[in-house]
Amino acid sequence: MNKIRTYPNVIWITLVILASAVVVWVTGMMIYASISDFLDGDGLDLDTGGLLTLIFFVLAFLFMIFSMWEGVSYYACYVVFDDEGVRIVRPLRLYKVHYTWSALKGYSQSEYIIGKRGGSDSDYDSFYSSSSIIIYTLDDKAYEIVKLYNWKFDEVQPELKKSGIKYLGYEAFRRGWLFRQYRFLEKGVRSNYED
Repeated sequence: MNKIRTYPNVIWITLVILASAVVVWVTGMMIYASISDFLDGDGLDLDTGGLLTLIFFVLAFLFMIFSMWEGVSYYACYVVFDDEGVRIVRPLRLYKVHYTWSALKGYSQSEYIIGKRGGSDSDYDSFYSSSSIIIYTLDDKAYEIVKLYNWKFDEVQPELKKSGIKYLGYEAFRRGWLFRQYRFLEKGVRSNYED
């Protein structure tokens, strides 16, 4: 077998990182302006309600920043197929894992959903969705490869089929509290948080 690999979509990854940096900068400037006025006592007289509102917005912005970084660093990966198995690399996390073909449980097709405009969990009406393939391992881990983040994505499924990896079926997108839930994991939630 020749070595087959996907390549990270550096244009999309760069755009997401730049957008995250702008959000961080704006948030930092807002927090700095609010705190400096509060500490100096020059004009901003925060009562308990104002302080709680400030804390709420700071925490909301920090959660948004965490979500952006978590998304881009988790999904910005590339996959290498060779004679011995599959290697998954997440360069932004300095994370690399290799599984032999016999250590793979199977794979499924799904979609990566960005945004939600209502509907139930089983019927997302999204702002944008991208095809994805989820590779499941026998040690109950899932690795999602998203087309939006990978060039040569269309070579992933044929390579898995050619290598005899079991197709587990299609799974609808299900959002958990912080992370996506996967249908074919025993625990249901993402369990491969770089151990």
